[in-house]
Amino acid sequence: MEQLSFAELLIQAPYADKINAIASDEYAQAASYAYNRLLTYKAAAAKQLERMQEAKAVSARYIVANEPRAADGWLAMKNFVEGYRDAAASLIYETHFYFIAWHNCSEMLETLTKDPAFREARKAYTKNAKMWHHYKAARHSFEHFADRLPGGSEHERKMVEVTPPGGSPLKIFFGFVGDNYEHSDQVWDIGQASLDNLYGAIDAVLSALYPIVDKLVAEKFPRGAKEL
Repeated sequence: MEQLSFAELLIQAPYADKINAIASDEYAQAASYAYNRLLTYKAAAAKQLERMQEAKAVSARYIVANEPRAADGWLAMKNFVEGYRDAAASLIYETHFYFIAWHNCSEMLETLTKDPAFREARKAYTKNAKMWHHYKAARHSFEHFADRLPGGSEHERKMVEVTPPGGSPLKIFFGFVGDNYEHSDQVWDIGQASLDNLYGAIDAVLSALYPIVDKLVAEKFPRGAKEL
């Protein structure tokens, strides 16, 4: 069996290897690593969505099974609230990790598309700049939570009073309503639609990137492209 040349093998290689072979020296290794990590964080976001949904189900089951009646008195309500806090704890940290996955996907796309040769992929990435910025802000709301509490350095600047329908003004440090996560006056979708948006934004970049990479590989290694 005839052994394939490097050029022939490269045509069939994973895109991380192709990127490392054809990107500018300044960007090649970083772009290759970023591509692989992007796929990891993309998968992590899907796993975190599953975990968030399970955490929501756990807290919902707790309410159904334990919510006290008005006649049960304040002690029953106190115990219920404390128990709910424990039941809902996993939803808080799973949501945090979901936003970390979003943030890391954005960081990897930023690194992956730095090479000027990938300018069309860069355009696909920056087209969703507002969305990426919004979800990075969600991660920051967890990472810098202490600064936003009363007396914290960012309390007055970051925590805006909101008035719910029929309610009094308040500052929301965190909350979950339906498929949304709330913090101050900002709201983030954390349901299936958010994951679909993440995947769509990533796929748009990769759809622009792959033809560029294949073209550059064919130009740099014409023998491999011709023979295959």
